[in-house]
Amino acid sequence: MKKVLIICSSDHRSEPRLLMQCNALSSEFKIVTAGLGPVNDKRIGFIKLQGTESKRYINFHHQLPSVLRLPFTLINKLIFSISGDNPFYSGSDLRKLEKTRPDLVISHHPPALPIAIQLKNNLKVPVIFNAHEIYAFEFED
Repeated sequence: MKKVLIICSSDHRSEPRLLMQCNALSSEFKIVTAGLGPVNDKRIGFIKLQGTESKRYINFHHQLPSVLRLPFTLINKLIFSISGDNPFYSGSDLRKLEKTRPDLVISHHPPALPIAIQLKNNLKVPVIFNAHEIYAFEFED
């Protein structure tokens, strides 16, 4: 059975699109998710991404309207450009994900794309970006 790795830079219990995708794929594929919290389904594997999020990342702003999210997003980008950290994954996370040997990687958020691309390059597997929003228009009025 082919294996799909789904990377989501959030707690999976709060991601309805991820849950729907897992349900749709689980009859045909072995599903492993990676992120900050597991799906409540024993059939779905889970890998917790450690990253550097707990120390520097401002994460309460995701529930705010887009106009109010912008300053927090910019602050986060500044923090990460200065520190060189990625808030969602570390080198040890990459090694854990590589051990799953997926046949396909699906990234659900832009911050998860760098690790998905590294997996693509290292393991020679296809990557799909599941865009939930049109990010180019996220901060328009």
